[in-house]
Amino acid sequence: GYIVRPKYRRQGIATKMLELVLTTPKAKEIQKLLLTCDEDLVASEKTILKNGGVWQDTIYINENRPKKKRFWISLNEV
Repeated sequence: GYIVRPKYRRQGIATKMLELVLTTPKAKEIQKLLLTCDEDLVASEKTILKNGGVWQDTIYINENRPKKKRFWISLNEV
């Protein structure tokens, strides 16, 4: 996970952070990564989508936690 301070949001920083993670040797070794975000976190969803994320589904965990959206990023396509 990661966080961007409110003062620096909406500047593409989270998108760049995820992009950099996807270029690491470990990420390339794994090749297909599962990323999740809370259903109501639109900014996180946009960050994942901008980096090639493909939505799989939205899952329910329990009544005390928000639903999670799950996305796959295949690095052989990035």
